[in-house]
Amino acid sequence: MKMYFFPGNLWPKPKNRIRFAKWWLPFCKRYGIKCTAPEAYFSAGEDDGDEDGGFGGSEFVQEKEHMKEKYEVFKKRVTENARIWDIRSNSRRDHSAVVEVIQETSSDDEDATQANEAKNVPLLIYVSREKRLSQPHHFKAGALNVLLCVSRVISNSPYILGLDCDMHCNDASLARQAMCFHLDTKISPSLALVQFPQIFHNISNNDIYNSQLRSTFKVLWKGDDGLGGPCVSGTGYYIKRVSLCGSSISEVVEDYFTGFHLHCKGWISVYNPKRPQFLGSGTTDLDEFLVQGTRWSSGLVDVAISKFSPLIYGPFKTPTFLHSILKLNHLLWLIMNTFVVSNTYFIAFSFIFLSSHSKHLYEVLATGSTFRHWVNEQRIWMMKSVTSHSYGSVDAVMEKLGMREARFFPTNKVDDVKQLKRCNVRFSLKVNLNQIIVNSLRD
Repeated sequence: MKMYFFPGNLWPKPKNRIRFAKWWLPFCKRYGIKCTAPEAYFSAGEDDGDEDGGFGGSEFVQEKEHMKEKYEVFKKRVTENARIWDIRSNSRRDHSAVVEVIQETSSDDEDATQANEAKNVPLLIYVSREKRLSQPHHFKAGALNVLLCVSRVISNSPYILGLDCDMHCNDASLARQAMCFHLDTKISPSLALVQFPQIFHNISNNDIYNSQLRSTFKVLWKGDDGLGGPCVSGTGYYIKRVSLCGSSISEVVEDYFTGFHLHCKGWISVYNPKRPQFLGSGTTDLDEFLVQGTRWSSGLVDVAISKFSPLIYGPFKTPTFLHSILKLNHLLWLIMNTFVVSNTYFIAFSFIFLSSHSKHLYEVLATGSTFRHWVNEQRIWMMKSVTSHSYGSVDAVMEKLGMREARFFPTNKVDDVKQLKRCNVRFSLKVNLNQIIVNSLRD
């Protein structure tokens, strides 16, 4: 199976990457390394037997140390190039398109010998789409469209792996796992994509911000798997190229819209959650978490008030009525139900209140989390309801009315040691829902 690698915009000095890859990939293949991300592999420790593929001989240890030295040199070069790139960052919003096939050759005898062993390294094509201040570029959706167009001309590969820059491979067999579904004669004609879960390696045990998105990847997506499959989660998916034919993506949240549009055309998807094939960095800062939630809420409301709203578009396009209700449920989670507490309806209100929270607690415990995680999810849900969901909804409406241009705020997921320590601190919010109920009864 021939593979091609298309990195996105503003990826400085790609030749450094391909030079190191010609050493790193043969090393992983020779010793059966499962985690093929060098930073994660070397940070795991020297005694990680699973990641070393069961090898422990002197030859392996020596070659591993040699590879680690080469990685440190490579990382230093990337850091230096990044500083130079930041100085020229004024051209990021206004530049011409660049498509370059990276061919790295070396006159060094050691590198030349290694190049013969690395003949199967994927071909690297650097793509930087054109950007002009006067023209909309549709953010991430526009970048994916350009990558699809370029790859169609160069490789025209039938299957495409979409991966964010903050994710890394945790299982070298993930392509085979995806192809087990795509090449299955029973489901292949209607299968659009294989979605892998998003698992984050930098989340604390308490997860005070619910950054792991437990309800989405451990509850909703597993349920969706039996009803046509989940939507595109934005990263970690193997999608069939032919399923994207005829699509026009211009929404801020391109992942939900793409998945919804594919299901409306009759395609299905598969969720494969057994082993975390990809690991990424989640948000560990409250400001970044709320900004991310605002962007997601704005994108979902943008779809809800468009012509592709599940309220009017889904019931007539999806294969089953239950499937259309399922898509509608992903939008309605933004809305809080308001009850008027009175003596007459207090019993009904109490039953709904207790049953809702009991169901949520059961889901948290059933997915392997603890009671503290349930408390944290309740607290962050209240915070997001009055901040990200509200601001995102207003932002989407203002955009539709022409009062504001579409915006995309990238989330900073760079690990900060001090921030990670603060994130691991345990604390609780004393004001709870019971106090709100008592105050409502007094009124």
